[in-house]
Amino acid sequence: MKLISSEMWCVAALSLILLALTAVQGVQVPLVQGLKWGLGSRDDPREETVLQGRFSRTVNNHVEAMLIFVPLMLLAIHQGISNDMTRLSAQLVIGGRLAFIPLYLAGVFALRSLAFGVSLVGVAILVVQLL
Repeated sequence: MKLISSEMWCVAALSLILLALTAVQGVQVPLVQGLKWGLGSRDDPREETVLQGRFSRTVNNHVEAMLIFVPLMLLAIHQGISNDMTRLSAQLVIGGRLAFIPLYLAGVFALRSLAFGVSLVGVAILVVQLL
């Protein structure tokens, strides 16, 4: 049985984070806008709460982050590039995302940008490893 690398676990973790975000976001709709509207076609738009807007932006931001990082990490895995720096990259991306999400949802000024920056440093480290 082949063990999954920490880099591949990072890819899986990002997917699981997205799953959790979209699940929590989806639960809010019937609670706030009503079950009938939430389970319906949603043809008549309803106003979102501030938190729903933040969840929507957080999900979009996370998808964008995944679209940048995941293909690069999969390329590294495919090329057999696995070292302390790729593992550090994975840890920084996961740590940055896990810090960014609650900070953004809570509306914390500046710290959320710092957490986002940590994630970007992780991406940059990975890019250098691919060169």
